[in-house]
Amino acid sequence: MTEEQTQIYLRVFLSLYPEYEKTMLNYLNGNKSYNFNMAVMPWDLFCRYNEFLFSILFKARKYIKVMPYAYYNRTFGMFSEILLPVFVKHNKLRVKNVPVIFIDGKQYHATGLKRLLPKQLKSLAKDRMNDIKFRLSRQRASSLVSPFWDSYLANDGIRIE
Repeated sequence: MTEEQTQIYLRVFLSLYPEYEKTMLNYLNGNKSYNFNMAVMPWDLFCRYNEFLFSILFKARKYIKVMPYAYYNRTFGMFSEILLPVFVKHNKLRVKNVPVIFIDGKQYHATGLKRLLPKQLKSLAKDRMNDIKFRLSRQRASSLVSPFWDSYLANDGIRIE
């Protein structure tokens, strides 16, 4: 996810859900990540979450320029991985963590991998988990959006209301 895309997502997020700003800041400045967009929840909560998630993603889609590279085409999935824990934390929902890890494109439950190169696995998982958070929280500021990007977004004809 590029810096410009990050700013667009955060501005769209704040335009739709300003009451979530503190929760987002706390999550981005925190030391935990929750990846893979996996959750089990009651249907009514699932519907509320999807309304929250897709209202942000559909509005952001109007402004995001998708790049021709496979990694950058995951931009919507990357940002949605941040929205799930923000939604959970803001709504004070109960969480049960179940470890999952990917190796060579295959998914394994972490308890079956205890004997396989623990340092390498831990390092691989930690790097993946922190990549997106690092990009979004580098500023460690009291604001989610950076005024630095105002002119760049304006030059690209992007104005988020």
